[in-house]
Amino acid sequence: MTLATAAAYAQVAPVPGPGGQAAALPPDVKQQLEQTAATASAVRAGPYVVRTGDEIEIRSFLIPELNQVAKIRPDGKFSLVLLNDIDATGKTAEELTKLLNELYAQHFRDPRVTVIVKSFFNQSVYVGGEVNQPGVVAIAGGLSATAAIFQAGGFKEAEGPKTVVILHQGTPGPPMPVTVDLAGVLSGAQPDVPLQPSDVLFVPKSTMQIFVGGEVVEPGLVPLYRNMTALTAVIRAKGLKTTANARQALLIRDVGGKPVVQRIDLKLVMAKGIGDQQLQPFDVLVIPKSKIAKVDQAVDQYVRQLIPVGLNMGFSYLFGGTTIF
Repeated sequence: MTLATAAAYAQVAPVPGPGGQAAALPPDVKQQLEQTAATASAVRAGPYVVRTGDEIEIRSFLIPELNQVAKIRPDGKFSLVLLNDIDATGKTAEELTKLLNELYAQHFRDPRVTVIVKSFFNQSVYVGGEVNQPGVVAIAGGLSATAAIFQAGGFKEAEGPKTVVILHQGTPGPPMPVTVDLAGVLSGAQPDVPLQPSDVLFVPKSTMQIFVGGEVVEPGLVPLYRNMTALTAVIRAKGLKTTANARQALLIRDVGGKPVVQRIDLKLVMAKGIGDQQLQPFDVLVIPKSKIAKVDQAVDQYVRQLIPVGLNMGFSYLFGGTTIF
């Protein structure tokens, strides 16, 4: 996949793929997917790394007895005449050539060994985005979307996204993005999606966000994951500052086009586990420094002045109609 091809997919009307839905992706997810596709293209353009099931041929120009064929075992190793098991994990043919010459040099003066990949057993996909170990994953006897995510180390966040995106290598034409209802797959309501050679499986960041401001260590946007509460949002913002008034936290939510404000006693939540609130997309959580005399003043101080310009998408509160409950 070329970079131009990876970039061009956004302008092409996607076609539903097997087990998935045509992807109608938000702009930020499109950008993330394009970057992941470009990374996958760059990785595949590099030197080939031998994998389990590949057959390699060893040739010696001067010592015909060393000519042999070996297969990479499931443990990533292979065996040769006069040598113990050799670990091929993560190595290219060139690197194996250098290694075998060094090892055979202990037995022969000038072995001149060359390694050639004779057959490629595994085809692969690239798994990128919010996984712990992004990279190439081999397809051995078939591989599904969820299995590929597992092989890539699972989700970075404990609460993974509800959907993932597969970029199919359509022929002809540019790649075809397809969304997969991952929540449906994991619940058994939807079948898992088999991957095809050269697919790119992309795990996006959450496109739903909240804003945590005021007396927290790292105020700003926080991705909204399933069942996130006010307390977990504060934890994701690296916790409270020593100056925070945790008893007077404000949860601001757009209800019917008007902001509604609720006070939350985080001290009580932390002490007794009661009074916490589950968050919704585009909520604003504010932790003030001192006791709040007037909610409108706190909104002005911590929200109007601190939310960065450009967050109008979703954070379109009408502050003049503030209501307290």
